[in-house]
Amino acid sequence: MVETRLNGHRAEREAERIAHLVGGRLAEGVAVASALPERIEIGRYRLRGLPRMLGGPGPIEIEATARPRSDAATVWLTRTAPGPLRTIGYVLRADARGARYHSYVPDLPEEAAAVLCDHACDLWAEAERRGEVSAERATGPVRLELTVIDGLRVDLTWEPGGDAVALAFRDLEPEHLGTVTGLDGTAPRLYPTPTHVDWATEPGRLERLTAAAADAYHRRPGSSQ
Repeated sequence: MVETRLNGHRAEREAERIAHLVGGRLAEGVAVASALPERIEIGRYRLRGLPRMLGGPGPIEIEATARPRSDAATVWLTRTAPGPLRTIGYVLRADARGARYHSYVPDLPEEAAAVLCDHACDLWAEAERRGEVSAERATGPVRLELTVIDGLRVDLTWEPGGDAVALAFRDLEPEHLGTVTGLDGTAPRLYPTPTHVDWATEPGRLERLTAAAADAYHRRPGSSQ
């Protein structure tokens, strides 16, 4: 979903207000990366097929930055090519399901926003595993990664302190696919929801879902495995 409000994240909103004053017309996408020197680069990626309003449809290079410690797990996206630097938006809660892309580009299509959001979340997860960033909150699910099984996107999330990974469809309703338990060294097992049990237990699919959850769990933030 494309959103333009911070939904109560006052600290991040204040930072953006300061950046707006220092860097100029933030809402129009003027780059202000230098206004917040405490951000670090967590990755870059190249995309094709995005709307012309972002510089497409040819290849677009995007830099993702974040603060090492953030109470909202925010990732800022800056287009570095083609053309001049341009801050195009940011993602809130990049560490969990419910991540939202906030666009500085008017009328950005939902599909383009979803692509930008997915890449930002993946880069946050990788940076978190490297110990470069962390979300400062005591409780709540942590988004480990997004995997694709037979063309369907599945989010993998983990509750800190637990030994289970929840699976949820990104594009289907109901979203909850099931839970893989026993990831602490016992026998991992997927318990699919009744609605999706037929899909999840197709030959080979159960094993792939369980393996994806186990791999994400063993690479979770703070894991020594």
